[in-house]
Amino acid sequence: LQDRVILGAVGADNWAGGILEQQNDFDGERFITTPSVRKEMEGAYLGYALGFLQHHQKEFYAVGAPRYQHLGRVLLFEVNATSQNWTLKQEIKGQQTGSYFGGVLCTVDIDGDQETDLLLIGAQQYFTEMRGGQVYAYGWKEDNLILLGELNGDLGYPLGRFGAAITDLADINGDGQVDVAVGAPLEDEERGAVYIYNSHEKTLRMQYSQRITGATISPGLRYFGQSIHGKTDLSGDGLTNIAVGALGKVVVLQSRPIVNVATQVTFQPKEIPVKDVECSGDSKAWQNINLKLTICFINSFAIKSYSGHLSAKLLFHLEIDPDRVKYRGEFRNGNNVINGDKEISLGSVCILEEINITNCIEDYLSAIKLLVNLSLEEDGELKNGPPRPILNPLSNRTVVEIPFEKNCGVDEVCVTDLKIAFHSSGLLKKKKVAAIRLNLTTASLLSQSSAYILLRCQDDKGLACNVSHPIYRNSTKALIQLQFGVLADVAWTENLEMEVYVSSENEANDTLQNNKARHSIPVKYPINIIVNGLETSSHYVNFSSQQQENKTVTHSYKVSQCLQAFSQNKNS
Repeated sequence: LQDRVILGAVGADNWAGGILEQQNDFDGERFITTPSVRKEMEGAYLGYALGFLQHHQKEFYAVGAPRYQHLGRVLLFEVNATSQNWTLKQEIKGQQTGSYFGGVLCTVDIDGDQETDLLLIGAQQYFTEMRGGQVYAYGWKEDNLILLGELNGDLGYPLGRFGAAITDLADINGDGQVDVAVGAPLEDEERGAVYIYNSHEKTLRMQYSQRITGATISPGLRYFGQSIHGKTDLSGDGLTNIAVGALGKVVVLQSRPIVNVATQVTFQPKEIPVKDVECSGDSKAWQNINLKLTICFINSFAIKSYSGHLSAKLLFHLEIDPDRVKYRGEFRNGNNVINGDKEISLGSVCILEEINITNCIEDYLSAIKLLVNLSLEEDGELKNGPPRPILNPLSNRTVVEIPFEKNCGVDEVCVTDLKIAFHSSGLLKKKKVAAIRLNLTTASLLSQSSAYILLRCQDDKGLACNVSHPIYRNSTKALIQLQFGVLADVAWTENLEMEVYVSSENEANDTLQNNKARHSIPVKYPINIIVNGLETSSHYVNFSSQQQENKTVTHSYKVSQCLQAFSQNKNS
């Protein structure tokens, strides 16, 4: 600070500790502690670590007491700008006995706006069976700090002392925000390691972006990561250098220039003609569609201040429909995958490829996806000369969609207007099936050749069918014939009422009036008529030849109605 120096006084008050505020002119000093917690502070080491924070034009100090009741504690003080009085605002407690919570503090202003965004608290002796050490990331909520997450080292180092050193770094990945380094000096059999974390939207990505081990630098290094500093460009090339302390040595690390590669893909034709690849119409009209691809890579350094040149080999991997078992296109090699490489420099470089879209595609609703994966060839580090570039992880994957044509006009918005007509075969009578014809039409003046359509139905409470899924093409009529089984063991009314409704996801409400049709089918029961002659009928008549006479002949009949089952097959 410009007008004073803040020091930790760890051994004061029988090692309870405290804070010593010293004026720059050494004219006066002030010892600061907190009476409300002083009785509990014996042996706490208050002042072991200090951090200065700015938030909403207020000044705060974070003060670590790593041995407070063996759990550790961090106290947050606010300093009044006028009276310079210190007020305890918040206490953050450790979670594990002996973890040394608060032994290391680091304040981070991620975007350089003079507002502290994060307070990182180290607990280097935090212990689990698989990890040793932990760093807690705290951020602001109003004027208090809340836990955002934890940073951890790799598994397998329970005594690694992760968090023994924490520091913010000048921007090393070119996103315009500061990054963070965490030391773990006892990892890898005390050879040590340093972890790099990148910032993201006012916080940190909790997964590290790089782990640098002391063994890869020099087999004889020990305690690599005990101290870290990384805010200076020592070589004058525009890249940050990181100084890392080890036992008896200081290692200076050179940042590698990060390359941004923007992938741009253009294709011709811009849309895949559906009529040439679907399985309807005249099969003689089917033909494969060849797409001409132009893939351009626009290359630049992420760190604009870097003064070096770019010369590297870019490795690319292209894949068609990567998430599908059955892909809908292939490259000239007859496969949906192709690999290659291209020498790149600053600026743009392009490659040309072709995709063959096979005919008889079932799904021509969702676009064909083209995956572009990139990497830079690694030939080992150069002993002399500039550092070898590395690809920005945000540049290594691009997914491009190649759409099918919609024929929806200039605005590319399809509006549906469906109509339906409903006809039946007549009476519902003693037959095993009843036939129904549905005419489904899209409103258009254009005509189409006849073809079979795809019909997929589900029988739940009603019959629901997808007509020509996924696309019911413009200017088409569909004739759908349905047959229903007739059950005999149900109570039938005089008429069977059937209702049919057609819908589309993109039809406007003002055109729905002709989307429903209702039809009444009369139900007629079949009967059998039996005519029997009765015994009371005249069997014969006697006439005499001597005389003329009239006699009555009686014929008696019985007409019977024999009702039968409505259908002989009750399972129909």
